[in-house]
Amino acid sequence: MATASRRRLPYHWRLFLLLLAFSWALVACFIVFQYGREKQFKAERLDTRLQLFNLRMLDALADGATPEEFIAARDEPFGDLRVTIVGLDGRVLFDNSLDTLPAANHLDRPEVAEAAARGTGYTIRRHSESTDRNYFYSAMRGDRYICLLYTSD
Repeated sequence: MATASRRRLPYHWRLFLLLLAFSWALVACFIVFQYGREKQFKAERLDTRLQLFNLRMLDALADGATPEEFIAARDEPFGDLRVTIVGLDGRVLFDNSLDTLPAANHLDRPEVAEAAARGTGYTIRRHSESTDRNYFYSAMRGDRYICLLYTSD
């Protein structure tokens, strides 16, 4: 008799709540999946734009222009765009935002290592020790240099 006095939801209400919870779980999974895809798409799109700039920079360097001349000849606004030219040995040869070049070898950085191995590479969010800011890094290897672009995220 004690079990008869206990109130239970009818079967159709329990089924409705179960299906509602399942539907919300599916919606949540879709949102998380779509957010990840959108983040990856935006990173690849930004990397593509920066790689085009890298390619132009490496072509100009191969034709004998200096990085300063190439940057001065560009019509695009730079904003927070940093340009670093790294030798194939990892030594920094040029940086448009620093007064003194860092002595640290850049070959151990993930985007530079990937560019050295595969030709191009990028890192979505990495902290810069020299400016104390987070950047999106995009690197491309040329015949004599690795061109590295950074933009604030």
